[in-house]
Amino acid sequence: TQRPLPNKVCSYLCRRPLASLIKLKHQDTRNLVYKTLRELRDGTLQVRYDLFPAGEEVMRYRRCWTGGLGTEIGSDGEERQIVYSEEKKALLSPRLSGEIPNKVADWLQCKFLNLVDLAVARNRANAGGGEGGIG
Repeated sequence: TQRPLPNKVCSYLCRRPLASLIKLKHQDTRNLVYKTLRELRDGTLQVRYDLFPAGEEVMRYRRCWTGGLGTEIGSDGEERQIVYSEEKKALLSPRLSGEIPNKVADWLQCKFLNLVDLAVARNRANAGGGEGGIG
């Protein structure tokens, strides 16, 4: 028996932008933890990840203005398309094989917001938790 195509696939085939078809689920914990976030003058977001015990990795992210999910740029300058997991409802790093942190995913999807617009001030008493700080 033949099963109909899922609605998202049909919408994508009808040329709806991929970014408009996904719903991200914010997680309290992600397996990729960042140390710092920094917007650069070239319009990219630089993220310094803590990859314990392997050390640190610096990635840059570029938004897609035509409805895509964006790209990830490694330290070697190679760009790779961001991946969406329907099962996890999360954006995945093609290089680091993990879920992209919430703030990075929000930055990629909110085309007209700066990083400062996404930053939420935390009470000093609660400053120890979370997925990282903005530096």
